[in-house]
Amino acid sequence: MKIFITGATGRVGSEVAKALIQRGHVISTVVLPGDPNLGKAQAAGIQCTVGNLANRDDVRQAMEGAGAVFHLAALISFRSEDRDRLWAANVTGSYNVFDCAAQQSSLDTVRLIFASSDQVYPTRFARYRPVDEHHPREPYSF
Repeated sequence: MKIFITGATGRVGSEVAKALIQRGHVISTVVLPGDPNLGKAQAAGIQCTVGNLANRDDVRQAMEGAGAVFHLAALISFRSEDRDRLWAANVTGSYNVFDCAAQQSSLDTVRLIFASSDQVYPTRFARYRPVDEHHPREPYSF
C-alpha cells in the first residue's frame, strides 16, 4: 500500500517510515527545499516531493494514490518572528493534509493517523519521566 507520511524526514516520521517500508509499503512525503535529511530519506526508499505542506498542490501530488496518511509534521519555534511560518506549517499545512485526504477518500478509503507535537507534553518541564500519555498536558508554546 502507498502511505503518505508528513514529517518523514523528522525524528518520529523517519522511524515510522522505516518500519512501514520494512513491511513492504511504499512511502511518499513532502520535503521542504533544503531539508538536510532529503538524501537520507531518498536512500531509505521514500518518494520525496520537494515542496511545502502549505502548498495544497504539493500535498495532493505526494498523497495521490495513498491508502493511509500519517500526519506527523510540525514546526516548533519559540521565536515571535516565526509566527507566520508556524501558522503556515501547523495550521495551513494540517488543513491541506486533511482536505487532500478527504478528497482522496472520495476515490477509495483513506485511513488518517494524526499525532500532535511533543509540545503537548512538557518534555522540558516534565513532572515525571518517562513522559507518557497519562502525563498532564501542559504545552509551553503556541
